[in-house]
Amino acid sequence: MNTSYFFFKLFKFFKDENVKWTKKALFIVPFIYFISPITLIPYYFFALAGLLDNIFVLLIGLYYIKKTIDEYDPYNSNKDGENKKHKDNVIDMKDNDYDLND
Repeated sequence: MNTSYFFFKLFKFFKDENVKWTKKALFIVPFIYFISPITLIPYYFFALAGLLDNIFVLLIGLYYIKKTIDEYDPYNSNKDGENKKHKDNVIDMKDNDYDLND
């Protein structure tokens, strides 16, 4: 996927009202953790491990963002990327008035 189409889909993803706000907020969490002074492994114990911890969380977050945007279809937007089910085209055999035993 080229870069311009990726950013187009990212923009449409954030503008889509059918996508939950919590799913949109997960895009920001890795960046906040990366710049935050709060870490799982403190810098003063293991300086390199503390930096690698931040980089690892950022890379996992970027992978999640890419995977989510790749699965998102901006032209067929629906709630959280689930396939739409067309109930108008389905015939319910239980609720009909036909007697098949005639």
